[in-house]
Amino acid sequence: MPGWRVGAILGDEDVVRAVARLKAHSDYGLFLPLQHAAAVALSANEDLVRPTVTAYERRLRVLAAGLRALGWEVVEPRAGASLWTRYPQGFVSSTPGRAESVSVSVAETLLRKAGILVSPGVVFGRDFDAFVRFAAVVPEERLRDVVIRLGAAA
Repeated sequence: MPGWRVGAILGDEDVVRAVARLKAHSDYGLFLPLQHAAAVALSANEDLVRPTVTAYERRLRVLAAGLRALGWEVVEPRAGASLWTRYPQGFVSSTPGRAESVSVSVAETLLRKAGILVSPGVVFGRDFDAFVRFAAVVPEERLRDVVIRLGAAA
């Protein structure tokens, strides 16, 4: 569920105890049934997630190859479901000057011209303003369509 984070901490007993005490005072915790589901997932055999991991790896390869063919600089992901890209400089000059950051302007242009929603890099900090982030959360066919629409919008 988006926004519901599950994690674990492992380390020195005193440090783990201190983090647990801090967490007990700083947040409310996760809905109990989700805690139980997370415990099962975190202790399950990797086979539980392998099909999902494989699907995201394929999607990211399709998207990365397509973007590279269009001249986008792609940062190869090591894991996850998103792809960071440095947009081509030629694309930047076609963006309107309204936005306070280039990546916001590029994201607005992609949405307006191609119907593609990306995260502007600047939302992750000023150092990321030269990037946008694509989420590979749709099937491979849709990602191929994204590449085609990007090519047409350039």
